[in-house]
Amino acid sequence: MIAPIPLYLLIHTVTYEEYQDNSDGYGEGYKAPVTLRNVRVEPVSSLRRSNTTETQTFNSMLFFDMTHSTPQVNFVEKSKVTFNGQEMVVSKVNPMYSLKLHHYEIELT
Repeated sequence: MIAPIPLYLLIHTVTYEEYQDNSDGYGEGYKAPVTLRNVRVEPVSSLRRSNTTETQTFNSMLFFDMTHSTPQVNFVEKSKVTFNGQEMVVSKVNPMYSLKLHHYEIELT
């Protein structure tokens, strides 16, 4: 079994607002903000090239450990994450397993 992400690496706190698609006719919205503790936010840069253009985008990756990070929430694409005053959007949720769910790697744009 793989050890949890070490607590000394989980130095950040973020605010998470879960995306809510109100299919009852009231449109889209967000649930109440939740403060996530003992997480890690890492900046990630990527370069995208096409035949005519080259675009550099900067994103972040949120690491949520199933042992040390709290509270456990339902990660949903299109949700909002606020870190150091910067609001980002969840573009992809990647659950990572060993024998059971170990942690999430959440792509933010």
